[in-house]
Amino acid sequence: MKVGRLRHRITIQTYTAAVAANGETTKTWTTFKTVYAEVRPVSAREILKGEKSQQEITHVATIRYLSGVLAKMRLTWESRTLEILGVVPDRTDEKMMQLTCKEVAS
Repeated sequence: MKVGRLRHRITIQTYTAAVAANGETTKTWTTFKTVYAEVRPVSAREILKGEKSQQEITHVATIRYLSGVLAKMRLTWESRTLEILGVVPDRTDEKMMQLTCKEVAS
C-alpha cells in the first residue's frame, strides 16, 4: 500500500474500568494509540456479497501493523465512533492490517 493513502488520523481506544474512592466502578475509554489510516466505507456491493455477520460492517480501516489491537476496542475518526469487529492482516502487504468496523452512536 502506498503511504499516501494513510491520510486519516484515527485514535484507537481501549475500554478500562477504574475503582473510584467511594468503591464505584467507573468504565471509560482510554487512548491506546493514535495512528494514520485509510478509512473507507463499505460499498453496497461488498455488503451484498458478504455473509449475515458481515452485514454489520460499515467501514474498513487499514493501518500499519500494530501489536495489541483487539476486536473489543474501538476507534474514533473525525466525529465518528467505530466499534472494531475484526482485526485481519492485509493479504497484499504483511506490514499492514485491516480493522473491520461498525459505526455506533457516540
